[in-house]
Amino acid sequence: MNSLVIWQAPYNLNNFSQIHTMSTQVGIGKSIHRNPKIAASQAVEMALKTGAIEKADFVFMFSSVGYDQKTIVKYVYDFFGGAPLCGCSAEGTIAGWETDESNFSVVVMAIRSDELRFTNGIVGGLKSNSAEAGRAVAGSIRDRVNADTAGLFLFPDALTINFERFKTAMETELNLDHLLPLFGGLASDNWQWKQTYQYCNDQVTSDSAAWALLSGNLQIAGAVNHGCVSLGVSHRITRSDGNVIYEIDGKPSVETLRKYLSEAELTKGWGTSNMQFPLGFKLPDSVTEDYGQFFLRAMMSKDDQTGAVTVPTEVSQDETFYMTRRDYGLMVNGIDRLGHQIKQQIGDKQPKLVFQFECCGRGKVFIREEQQSALLKSLHETVGSDVPWLGFFTYGEIGPLAGINQVHNYTCVMAAIY
Repeated sequence: MNSLVIWQAPYNLNNFSQIHTMSTQVGIGKSIHRNPKIAASQAVEMALKTGAIEKADFVFMFSSVGYDQKTIVKYVYDFFGGAPLCGCSAEGTIAGWETDESNFSVVVMAIRSDELRFTNGIVGGLKSNSAEAGRAVAGSIRDRVNADTAGLFLFPDALTINFERFKTAMETELNLDHLLPLFGGLASDNWQWKQTYQYCNDQVTSDSAAWALLSGNLQIAGAVNHGCVSLGVSHRITRSDGNVIYEIDGKPSVETLRKYLSEAELTKGWGTSNMQFPLGFKLPDSVTEDYGQFFLRAMMSKDDQTGAVTVPTEVSQDETFYMTRRDYGLMVNGIDRLGHQIKQQIGDKQPKLVFQFECCGRGKVFIREEQQSALLKSLHETVGSDVPWLGFFTYGEIGPLAGINQVHNYTCVMAAIY
């Protein structure tokens, strides 16, 4: 399935207070009501009100999976009067510095502007052929990528995408002489690891990638950082195929994991236990100062029959990795660096809006709610306290690193539009 929707009209800026920059307005809305119709109505009404928007030109939406996904998306789409919509399911939502990781939370960003252009769509078939899906997206956007195109927002199914194959095929097909930055997150499902959902207008699917191409009178400042430290123990991938790791150190991958996880954690507790020990792959020294020593990979799923584990993107046979763990102190320092990296890029300019794609492994399973709020507030104080701010807790974060589009785990990726 490859669905394409075209829309021409720029950004919009606003937050819970009203902010107007040139001819761009943005409003943020949220709700935690359990009734999907009421939740959609509350979120849409808040977004239109805080953005001082009569009718939205474009909508971003993230929702946790306590709601029937087709129902909540249809209500939001209808209440916005059929404005083009892009988004996905989430483990939790971010609106301003407020987070919610319950089963019932929906956030929306309403945008109205005459400065920016959006093209949005959705492509399916990630599990069977992520490369073909990437080529299909390239075919859809090729004629719309031009000198003022700022980036592509991407929300794929975390459980089925091979990101490296998707990205490589898309970039090869586009054959641009410059980087088209990718920003976004892998759709999540409140730790169930069963089915995630992608949104395009009132269409809701799985095994897909929803996307929105942004062009116009703007720039995107991006940054990414993590907070993990090595346990000092290395392992070698001895058999793999694509993004599936069959053997580690000559044994089925699950057997090697028994050194770190109990039987209960490997079975009933897999939904959260798999996030305890990221696989860390060494990075070149040229990028470690701003990012850290390791490129982190989460084990998205396992096959008890073969003993294999799956990660979001390609790995190489005979590649060495280190077991790592999350570290709160490093996470705090990383968030501080993240905010200052964004600020360095935008200078004295005020962002029109900010997206935050946060790993669910950095949420309530790791830190307390008050700690999360404090980190978000410090980011806001650095980047802009009155800026419209939207995001979600992901199963993987997408953003450029050292000029290469990457999928990350256990990180925070920020994209500030200015």
